[in-house]
Amino acid sequence: MNVQNNKDVQKAILHFSAYLLCSVALAVCMYASFMKASVVEMRQILAKSAVYDQLHITQIIQTERIDSIYYYSTLVDPDNMQINQPLMINSLSMRTSQFQKSLEEMNSEDCLIYKRLSLQMDDFFKLKDSIRTAEVKLNLLRNDYTRCINSNRDLSRRLFNRSGS
Repeated sequence: MNVQNNKDVQKAILHFSAYLLCSVALAVCMYASFMKASVVEMRQILAKSAVYDQLHITQIIQTERIDSIYYYSTLVDPDNMQINQPLMINSLSMRTSQFQKSLEEMNSEDCLIYKRLSLQMDDFFKLKDSIRTAEVKLNLLRNDYTRCINSNRDLSRRLFNRSGS
């Protein structure tokens, strides 16, 4: 008992099997290429992540340097006798020059904000030094003024005592 369309059924099964094998082979190829692409992409992501991490570490170091420079600049005060002022100013200038040197080594796009901050920090130190020298001059002028007033009083007392006697 053979079916009348046995050859057509066998042909259809053969076509179905061939299409099934092709679709399975295509699916396996697509999955393999997806896995290969994802591995390559993950390597690139990890490489970029390492570069970004290094840049982030450098920025944290720069921020720490700026903070230490600012902290040392707050300690520079002529009224503070507990700190050796020339040594503190020397340390401050050394830290500032190290900061400037490290900025030169970095990529200019990565450290733009630090360069701007560095320029503003120079202006800040100039102003702070100007204020400090102005305060010293003001104290000298006050002392001179006080001395002049006292000598004026002494002179007027002497004149009063001479004329009154």
